[in-house]
Amino acid sequence: MVKTDLFNVEDMKRVFRLIILFIGYLFYKNRRSKVVYYHDIHTDQSYSSMSTPFELFKSHIHCIKKAGFSIVPKITYPDNQIQITFDDGLRGIYDNRKWFVNNQIFPTIFVPIALIGTSGYLTEKEIIELHNLGFIIQSHGVSHTNLTKFSIIDLNIELENSKIELENLLHSIVDEICFPQGYFSDFVCEQAKQSGYKKLYVSIPGGYHDDSDDAIVRRCLCQFSSRIELYFILFGGLDVLISRYKKMHKWTM
Repeated sequence: MVKTDLFNVEDMKRVFRLIILFIGYLFYKNRRSKVVYYHDIHTDQSYSSMSTPFELFKSHIHCIKKAGFSIVPKITYPDNQIQITFDDGLRGIYDNRKWFVNNQIFPTIFVPIALIGTSGYLTEKEIIELHNLGFIIQSHGVSHTNLTKFSIIDLNIELENSKIELENLLHSIVDEICFPQGYFSDFVCEQAKQSGYKKLYVSIPGGYHDDSDDAIVRRCLCQFSSRIELYFILFGGLDVLISRYKKMHKWTM
């Protein structure tokens, strides 16, 4: 009988990632406040391949609290706070809204206008309900497209229309944006600021106040992390990969 390998490829990738995060944890260990992000959560029905199993997500919440971090809607202190965000406006968040409310956890949801009401995504009514419950709704552009690919005219339409439409829907100020697909540039950042956005969320890890530009908010992707991986991330484990993430996500123009 042919013996199977002890680890398959995915297992090896997981071990390698854990080693990298541990190295980052050892070299960059800190308690700086951070933004962590997900795409959705699910129990039985998943609306996206990027969705996090609800039990795993709840274990993340337990890990964050046990590590001594406070979960807050908005970061107000340089250390010991964690803000949770969700990209794309998928419906699993709505399905589990009672749990969030019962646990007084109110994440920021970045919504792309063109996906509202499409299959698997929040409807206008659901977005309004979440907003009224205390969830924070902010912009993810109009078409959920790489903003560095647009002409200046089309870029400003993406930035301004998404802001206006959400403000009209919620009757509330929308002044934060998460760049769709993670791509951005210095030019995109400047245009976003001119369009009225005060906080620009990117997919580059680090602490909330780590960027030289006060408007830029770094975020740490955690959606498929194990509890030990998340623990390392909370204490700066992803900082060892900042250069890699910058090459992946920041385009110059």
